[in-house]
Amino acid sequence: MVVKPYLEPLSIHVDDRGSVYCALDNIGSKKIINVHRPNNIKRTYIVQNWKAGTIRAWHGHMKGWTGLHVFKGAAKIVSRDITESTLPGLIKHEFILSDRNLGIVWVPPGWYNGSMSLEDDTRILVYSTLSFAEVKNDDIRATAYEQHVDWQIKNR
Repeated sequence: MVVKPYLEPLSIHVDDRGSVYCALDNIGSKKIINVHRPNNIKRTYIVQNWKAGTIRAWHGHMKGWTGLHVFKGAAKIVSRDITESTLPGLIKHEFILSDRNLGIVWVPPGWYNGSMSLEDDTRILVYSTLSFAEVKNDDIRATAYEQHVDWQIKNR
């Protein structure tokens, strides 16, 4: 079975005091969209982009999973298969996440991911199944120019 990137929606509890949500609960094996979510997160880090329009792309792994969770601001998260040729328009999956549209985009091994901040001071919490030592041997990068991506926001 080929595993593709997917969105794990998160729910939020709101009352007169404020709100609470759980970004990641690895107790048990939660099945999402017929795919088991990775439960062996070894590393987390935060990416902060100061300005809307900041692009960080393309980064992927052949062994490790990456989870992207926007907890402040908003971002367009995109992914494409690492093994496909670099032709224009090869974004295979596109997600819009924000602190008002909560979720985690899970990017499996064999896929590039990239993001563009849609608001100033956007912050993305990143989960990885690879430790810092392991990621050094499984880090695949390409430039945004090699991927011919149109990052424009489309009016609807």
